[in-house]
Amino acid sequence: MAAAAAAVGLAAVGAGIAGAGTAAASVAAYPCGYSSQGMDAHYRHCADSFILIRADWDTGTHYTTCVGPWGEVPLYHDGPHRQVNAYYVPKAPALMQNIHGEWICRTGQPDWP
Repeated sequence: MAAAAAAVGLAAVGAGIAGAGTAAASVAAYPCGYSSQGMDAHYRHCADSFILIRADWDTGTHYTTCVGPWGEVPLYHDGPHRQVNAYYVPKAPALMQNIHGEWICRTGQPDWP
C-alpha cells in the first residue's frame, strides 16, 4: 500500500516508475545548462533567478538572451549553421514588469564580449 502511494506521488511530479504492470515513462528533460541534440541545442536554467546567456554560432558570431527562472531556451540551427555553445555570463539581463506586476525578460538584451 505504501509503495503504491509513493508511486502515485512520484507520478504526480512527473517521475517515471517502472514496476509490475506499468511501463517506464520516458521523461525527456534537458539537463541544466547547455545541451546539444544534433543540429539543434537547448539551454535550461535551473534556479529562481533571471540570467543572461551568450550563445555562440559556428560562424564565430554570438548573441545574448535572457532566461527566466527555471526557463528553457531552444537554440535552433539556421540553415547549415548551428549554435555550438551557450553559457551564463555575469551581467544582469534587461528586465521589465508586465501589466500584472511580474518581472519578465525584455526583448533587447545587453551584449557580452
